[in-house]
Amino acid sequence: MMNTDMKLKNSQNGQILLIVVLSMVVALSVSLSIASRTISNLRISKQSEESQRAFQAAEAGLERAVRQVSTGGDAVGNGFSGDLTNNTDFSVDIQPESGVDIQLNGGDLVERAVGIDVWMSAYPDYASPYTGQVRLYWGSTGQDCAASGDSYPSALEVLLIYGNKNSPQLYREVFDPCSGRINGSTTVETITGGIEHAGNRYQYRATFPSAGSMTNGLLFKVIPIYNSTRIGLEGLNGALPSQGSVITSTGKSGDTVRKIQYFQSFPQIPNELFPYAIVSQD
Repeated sequence: MMNTDMKLKNSQNGQILLIVVLSMVVALSVSLSIASRTISNLRISKQSEESQRAFQAAEAGLERAVRQVSTGGDAVGNGFSGDLTNNTDFSVDIQPESGVDIQLNGGDLVERAVGIDVWMSAYPDYASPYTGQVRLYWGSTGQDCAASGDSYPSALEVLLIYGNKNSPQLYREVFDPCSGRINGSTTVETITGGIEHAGNRYQYRATFPSAGSMTNGLLFKVIPIYNSTRIGLEGLNGALPSQGSVITSTGKSGDTVRKIQYFQSFPQIPNELFPYAIVSQD
């Protein structure tokens, strides 16, 4: 009887020990899980805070660069940097948007019926006017003249001011990929599958002027009709003058880096200087 009692007692002690061990394992697992989640949340919170600080630093650098460029500062082509509080800093690079192949408006959409100025001479004194032709690229792949909405192709109206800057002349041409849509428009080349130009893919291209070449081109305004569109430009007679500045501002906080890119164009010429209105879009 005594041996039986001792065996039962030892069995109960073993069960209690097993329960205690299992309880400790569960408690340890829960504690480790909570600790891991807490550390993870702290890490995410820190990364989020550093990301916000880095973005604010990039914005601070961008604002300073825009002020310098807008006031005619000599920052173009010369980067600068600055330190802020909370272990954050920024660095800024400013480059002219010029060359043989460029993206108008920094590669962003050019607004329908508003357009953008293209400088064919040096801003702001109209020095070194351009002689020759340029090639225009626009439209997205998959656009169709029978479609609607964003898939409806844009046409381009181009208004060129050329000659002597004291008594300039005006030349106008309209390029439309959809035949019969605009009276008197010049047909354009439609490229099946699109064509790469300066980092973007376009569906349409045309040469301006379509016949002959501009002589002493000062500037022109290119206006999308029907839809806004990205527009690329290629100088067929050499590099094109600067169209403004591409500002890249990089903010850093701890190990986090944020970058902002912005295109600062030259002041736009008032539309009143162009005697032609936008063509009818019937």
